[in-house]
Amino acid sequence: MAALDPKLRLRVGEIIRERYRILGELGSGGYATVYRAAQLNLGDREVALKVLAPRGRQSQNMPVAVE
Repeated sequence: MAALDPKLRLRVGEIIRERYRILGELGSGGYATVYRAAQLNLGDREVALKVLAPRGRQSQNMPVAVE
């Protein structure tokens, strides 16, 4: 499977949903990219954040981010 479109990738330092700051990319595949992130509301605790590509979601009702 091809990697995600580079235009859809998150940038280091980008804030997501006012909760996560992107620290770097851990890996990607055809359906998702996993990022190293800091969870801001928990004192910058490091977490892995998986972001699904639109084509990887089974339905439009499926959340893009899961906590």
